[in-house]
Amino acid sequence: MKKIKLGLLCITVALLVLSGCGKSNYVITSSPSKTTIEVKNVDDGTYGESGAITMSKKKPVKIESALDSGQLKIEFGIAENFATGDETDDYRVVNIGEVVTVGPGDSLELNVDSSEYILQFTAIGKTNGTVTLTYK
Repeated sequence: MKKIKLGLLCITVALLVLSGCGKSNYVITSSPSKTTIEVKNVDDGTYGESGAITMSKKKPVKIESALDSGQLKIEFGIAENFATGDETDDYRVVNIGEVVTVGPGDSLELNVDSSEYILQFTAIGKTNGTVTLTYK
């Protein structure tokens, strides 16, 4: 009886682990001067967001699209850290600073203020490819 219970427990755990492995719509990678948004065949209206990004100087942000279909609307959400004391950082968007929409082959520069941002993005149409933001 113990072997049956253990077997059922193992199968249940395996199914729970596998059910949590759904496809990821966006893959975001960031460094101190660059953020890359990889869009993986997402449907119209699919939403995603980055973690907090610090732009410490008022310099242009270069946005380069390598999308091969669809468009990506990117909102620069001004982030504020609501954590106090020794708590883990808790960034929330308090306002939208800038909004841009990029499609296949687009390249543009955008002036943003020095601040911490959370990038919020929404797919327009069936969207696939990569968008890179470079800042200093």
